[in-house]
Amino acid sequence: MIKRILKKGPVLLCVLVGAMLLTAGSAMGAAQTTSQQVVGSGSDTTYYMMTALGDLYNQAPGCNALASTQPLDGSCPNSGSENKGDSINYFHDYTVERWPLGSSAGINQLCKHGLANVANVSFARSSRVPLGAAAGGSDCSGLRFVGYAKDAITWECFPGGGNPCTSLTTGSNSLTQAQLKAVFVQCTDTNWSQIGGGAGAIDVYVPQANSGSGISWAAYLGTTLAAGQALDTCIPAGNKAPAVQPNQPGSHVSAENTNALIVGNGDKANAIFPFSVGVYHFTFGSGFTGSDGSSLGKINGVQATAANILAGTFPASRFLFNVYCHAATCGNSKVAPVWTTKFIGEGGFLCKNETKFNAASPPNNPILDPITHQKYRGAPDASSNPTGEIPDTIGQFGFVPLKKQGTGSYCITQNT
Repeated sequence: MIKRILKKGPVLLCVLVGAMLLTAGSAMGAAQTTSQQVVGSGSDTTYYMMTALGDLYNQAPGCNALASTQPLDGSCPNSGSENKGDSINYFHDYTVERWPLGSSAGINQLCKHGLANVANVSFARSSRVPLGAAAGGSDCSGLRFVGYAKDAITWECFPGGGNPCTSLTTGSNSLTQAQLKAVFVQCTDTNWSQIGGGAGAIDVYVPQANSGSGISWAAYLGTTLAAGQALDTCIPAGNKAPAVQPNQPGSHVSAENTNALIVGNGDKANAIFPFSVGVYHFTFGSGFTGSDGSSLGKINGVQATAANILAGTFPASRFLFNVYCHAATCGNSKVAPVWTTKFIGEGGFLCKNETKFNAASPPNNPILDPITHQKYRGAPDASSNPTGEIPDTIGQFGFVPLKKQGTGSYCITQNT
């Protein structure tokens, strides 16, 4: 996966030395005087994309950090003579993404921030909606979910070679929500012939517990998963924990959005698996068939195109979020500091509109990426599609950037 990122575009690393400074940030948290680390954790689906978006932010124009007597504390020694309105990331804050554990695990880390044996995180990556107590979930109250892109989940199988799902992935054939529920939830349809395919057992595969993709797929099928639960009801006991560890040979509980376990188990002929459309496109290209012989199917006759995902006409569409503590307290966590919200908040780098990327002097002059000399945000095109490096990076990873909202932001918010 990392090799694919490098092929699609360089990972940009830079120590910027110039007199370009940052736009005003959130009023939350103490006044900032030095460079700070911003740590994300959680979603597998958005891990690689958020790493790339973090690279854009890390190398964005900031203060002139050099001085004749060089400070070593990450401060900006020339701040008295610099115009902060001429920059993007004034203190050269730096973002890092922890290895993915699933959306719910990242949110749980955020809610338990500061407790013993809990890794330090600043925000959580999430590919599912808020699940506070009112929604039957365990997310702590006070969280803000900032949605910046859309994705979808659909079912995957391996057609061809006489495999029983072949007829369901050609032409206008598809599966309905009711059929998918019978396969993944009710366990009543166990043979491909029962849902319009050829004769052959259906081997159900599902994402691991805490997966935002797994939770979103279950929700689409009318089921709310308990904390730490995978949608494994229709998986034989011998193919799930405790008989076999998740993501190990023999298990049908897989790390989300990868076919490695299906291929390793020799189960391509019979497997069905929910898959992120965005990750599939990033992995295999813009089509709906993969180089490993897999194929993404339609639901209710609708294909998961970018237009259908953005419009919500594909039935299993979803928002992609970053999550931070917006209230005074969120479980054990405190309100997010300004350096976190300047990156992922609704008024921050990923969300603010093109006019807020303009320099203070001269006015209306866009601040450009110093490596590529491109705009971070441009004005929407004739079809109202967003332009610039931020939406282009989101699209590069297979996802659909949100259009400008009525608020002027390129993001939406939901709260617990």
